[in-house]
Amino acid sequence: MAKRTKAGGDARNLAKRFRDHGKEYFTFITYPQMDPTNNVAERALRFCVIDRRITQGTRSLSGRQWCERIWTTMATCTQKGHSAFSFITRAVQAAFSSTEPPSLLALT
Repeated sequence: MAKRTKAGGDARNLAKRFRDHGKEYFTFITYPQMDPTNNVAERALRFCVIDRRITQGTRSLSGRQWCERIWTTMATCTQKGHSAFSFITRAVQAAFSSTEPPSLLALT
């Protein structure tokens, strides 16, 4: 059964939201390069959510940090059209040879 709200409650909430954040709702109109939806962000997170669900997540701080870093690396490489496997391979080789690791910021 649907949750009941007092009369006009939804309209008041929407009006307050527009008063507080109305400018942000229409930023995509003045910036055509901006997507009006959050689909890009949702697609980027989808892999992480599915992986966490399949693996049941981690139970330690170091495990969570490793997942955050590997997911960020994979998403950034994918976004920029680079092979995540190749990037990670170079990073591991740099660690073993004590040389400068590759940078995600340098990917173009």
